[in-house]
Amino acid sequence: MTSRWSALRPGALRLALLLAAVCAIGGVRGWQLARDPAVSFLVDGDSARWITFDKPFSLIANRRVETLTSFRRGFTTSSEVREPDLVIRAMRRFRVYLDGRPVGAGGGLDDGGTSWKQPTRLRLGAPLAPGRHVLTVVVENRYGPPALAAHSEALGLGTDARWEASRAPGRWSAARPAGAPPPELPLRELPGLAPSLAGVAPWLLPPFLAVLAWSGLGAARPRWIPAPPTPSRLRWLLIAAWIALALNNLGKIGNDIGFDVGAHVQYLRWLVQRRSLPLATDGWQMFQAPAYYLVSAPLMALLSRLAEPDTVLRAIRVVPLACGVGQIEILHRVARRVFADRPDLQRIVLVVGGLMPMHLYISQVLGNEPMAGLLTALLILLLVRLLDAPRALAGWRECAAIGVVWGAALLTKASAALMAPALLVAALAHGAATRAALRPWLARAGLVLACALAVGGWFYVRNWIALGQPFVGGWDPIREIEWWQDPGYRTWGQLLSFGAALERPVYAGVHGWWDALHSTLWLDGFLSGGFTPRYYPPWNLEFMLAGSVLALAPAALILCGAWRVAVSDSAEPRWPLRLAAVCLATYLAVMLDLYVRLPIYGTGKATYLLGLLPCFGLLAAAGFEVLARWRATRALGSALLACWALAAFVAYWA
Repeated sequence: MTSRWSALRPGALRLALLLAAVCAIGGVRGWQLARDPAVSFLVDGDSARWITFDKPFSLIANRRVETLTSFRRGFTTSSEVREPDLVIRAMRRFRVYLDGRPVGAGGGLDDGGTSWKQPTRLRLGAPLAPGRHVLTVVVENRYGPPALAAHSEALGLGTDARWEASRAPGRWSAARPAGAPPPELPLRELPGLAPSLAGVAPWLLPPFLAVLAWSGLGAARPRWIPAPPTPSRLRWLLIAAWIALALNNLGKIGNDIGFDVGAHVQYLRWLVQRRSLPLATDGWQMFQAPAYYLVSAPLMALLSRLAEPDTVLRAIRVVPLACGVGQIEILHRVARRVFADRPDLQRIVLVVGGLMPMHLYISQVLGNEPMAGLLTALLILLLVRLLDAPRALAGWRECAAIGVVWGAALLTKASAALMAPALLVAALAHGAATRAALRPWLARAGLVLACALAVGGWFYVRNWIALGQPFVGGWDPIREIEWWQDPGYRTWGQLLSFGAALERPVYAGVHGWWDALHSTLWLDGFLSGGFTPRYYPPWNLEFMLAGSVLALAPAALILCGAWRVAVSDSAEPRWPLRLAAVCLATYLAVMLDLYVRLPIYGTGKATYLLGLLPCFGLLAAAGFEVLARWRATRALGSALLACWALAAFVAYWA
């Protein structure tokens, strides 16, 4: 009798197993985070919702200082309550009063081995007489805003919007459910999304119709209509566009524009003036790996003898801009390698990767992200070459090159360590394809690791010796720079909801993970760290905001390509596409984990994915290949993609 399992398509079975593995791993990690007292993750109970003090929402970072909030609820009993009790969870220490009389306390990061996340049951004393009573809970927290979840079955009470909260004596207001969406931010001088779409439509309609007709004609195109540019020519057109963008914007973008730009300049000046590497405890961004700063600091020192400081800071932007241009060349080489016989798919890789908004805006300001992205993309190119139709085990030089590039990426930003799973997958796939013996395979793998450690490992060894740990993040307690941003905690709603980025894209990341990812991947959703109009970057805001909706076209292609990789039954897709999916899944999983653990906006910033531009491009091309089977869908997809690409480029032309 035929087994039920054998009746399943291999692709569907593989997808089911993959989803089961993801759910199992995610469930275990979620259980750990839910119990970890250092993680501000709030989960409502059946009888009690978490509540907080309702204050104006702020984008400014909050230092970790002791904050106290009082919560109260008046109630009336019609008869005597013999054994009144209260089940309470509070973030993080609490004191309970009934009619002004203290009845118990607890909480904290650790209270006799009991986490603040676990409920504490308090007896409220002697039988409660009939009449009017007031229950008050005072919560203290230095790791974020005080929050409370409590209920009493005997009294028929549970925390909800009927409770009041106060941070000053005598000033009470309605408490706010912790899971409620944040209020609309008072972002001035920003157009709305609907007016932005209406404003750019007249500019995008002609190219949309032109590309629609051009692609729809296919092989029947008349001779007088030019053919699409070859991938090589498109590569040079994109590079020329990037150079023109850089020359136009260099003098228009202020030196105070960019994420933590002042701290990056402080790092550079430390190197120029002291000629030594700082430790992670020496400043806001001093925990960063040093490669970008070691490249930029000599240029800064040289130019400082010839020009004013303001001019010098503008000039050294050539480093991130050059990294942006380098990404286009890498995209071209990856596309040519994977889709050698498909010029149309090569063009998709170049357009999607080369004009992705996070690539356009982050490469125009000072910071180490563009260089880290360039080196990570170069590493992906080397791995694609390793996986594409291997005939023999990789040579020693090829393995050494992979190790050196990985080490250089690690020396630029610690996030390059996330390429380890991709390297392992590539090594195993290459070894299986070439049927290599174990000993030579291990020798080459060891060479990759040795070269990486030789180039980039010394910095982390230095951290280990000086600070007691190799990896030091900006949030690490060892730096004694502890901070958080509103709302100061995570909820299930922040992890599962999406839509704010399609309504109010700027700072949509305050609503949740998916909105943060979308708004920083497809537009400068955090305005390069600008909180006020003075620090807004000089982008064309109508085109930028419209890009949030227009980006649904390339996003759909990427999702289609990822789905194809997951469910394909045949030998296709090839290993480079699987490698792209592994890289993207690894980075997203770690970013999501970090987002849950750290209540700051930066953990949802898509620029951490800058090195994965080849992966985005490859998956988009794989998705477009499905559309290309039919002339109508190919024409419509090409037209929508062209509109998005044009809007993305114009948006960041200051």
